[in-house]
Amino acid sequence: MAYAIERTHWHVAAAVTPSPTTYGIGNAFLGDYVLPFEVASLVLLAALIGAIVISRHEARSRGRVMLGTIGLNHFLLLSLMIFSLGMVCVLTRRNAIGILMGVELILNSANINYLAFAFTAAATTTAKSSPSS
Repeated sequence: MAYAIERTHWHVAAAVTPSPTTYGIGNAFLGDYVLPFEVASLVLLAALIGAIVISRHEARSRGRVMLGTIGLNHFLLLSLMIFSLGMVCVLTRRNAIGILMGVELILNSANINYLAFAFTAAATTTAKSSPSS
């Protein structure tokens, strides 16, 4: 493999400098830099899935779902902060992209609330159904 890399005549592309506008940056990400951008997102996705699988496996081996030291109040506080940032973004931005980013933050805060209550309900249901020694 090293021999093939060394013997290959690599084509050197001209340097691309994205323009500092939103249109130019968008074209750079979706044009010239789309492959590294997607590879980085796949690596991050694989890391997140691996962390979830490992944490679920450890919780199942103990026989219960544990939230650790982070409780429902922590999730709700995080959700409140993200919701507030989304509202500020929606109310202060003039362009559609900024407003949509604010709406996305608001929806993300709703998802955090949903997950927090789902994990809390699962933890209390598991704790009530397990036989006490």
